[in-house]
Amino acid sequence: MKIDVRDIKTIYINMNSEPKKKEATEKILKRLKFKDWDRFPGVVDKRFQRAIKSHYKLLSDPNLKAPFTVLEDDIIYKESDKMIYNVPDNADALYLGTTTLGYILDYTGRFVVYKPVPKNKDIVRVYNMLIAHAIIYLSDDYKNMVKRCCEYHLEENPNKAFDLSVAEIMKYYKVYALDKPMFSQVGQNRGITNVILTQTGITGRKANEVYGRLQKCRISANENNLSARFPRFAPFRYNGMKIIDGNHAQTKNT
Repeated sequence: MKIDVRDIKTIYINMNSEPKKKEATEKILKRLKFKDWDRFPGVVDKRFQRAIKSHYKLLSDPNLKAPFTVLEDDIIYKESDKMIYNVPDNADALYLGTTTLGYILDYTGRFVVYKPVPKNKDIVRVYNMLIAHAIIYLSDDYKNMVKRCCEYHLEENPNKAFDLSVAEIMKYYKVYALDKPMFSQVGQNRGITNVILTQTGITGRKANEVYGRLQKCRISANENNLSARFPRFAPFRYNGMKIIDGNHAQTKNT
């Protein structure tokens, strides 16, 4: 199916305390001639200062049906001239923003797993990507699952970012992303969201190789020591950054 991103209902999340971001986001939407857009007042989260409560409240609206786009108010337009994309008919989501960060076996690192889409150079299928600043929801099933991920973290695991759980379940859905993002983010995420997936991600044999190395990391000496100290919780898994240099996996705290 063909998708013109300007024709899809678009909601951007913006805090009442951020009028400059509101102005900047609306300037982008007007410039790009988005036809149906609205502001969603963000929910204050004093404890974690994250967007999870805003995403949860928005996705909990029973009247909000796919397709629709959710943007965060820290987007940067990447000066892409392309607004119309061919997407498989059974797609659950199309990510207009990308990142270098993926999530595998409780490890976060520079390993977004993707698969090329035949005869389509604009998009790739993604399986574990950590990002939520620009998403087109194409199925209510995926919308409801992301909402459930938010709900779980709010009620059971508030110390863990909700997009980690979204990355874990992504492989069960038909989730696609633009190879060249339409939107990156300002601030500390600018560097990791200004990327081309086919240049920074992993696929095929390389993806299998990284997965195998991360499996070995789970039984590394460091984790064995931790498991010995806390036998009730063995195996004790390290949830940090793994940098894959081609031959070794090195641990780096984040």
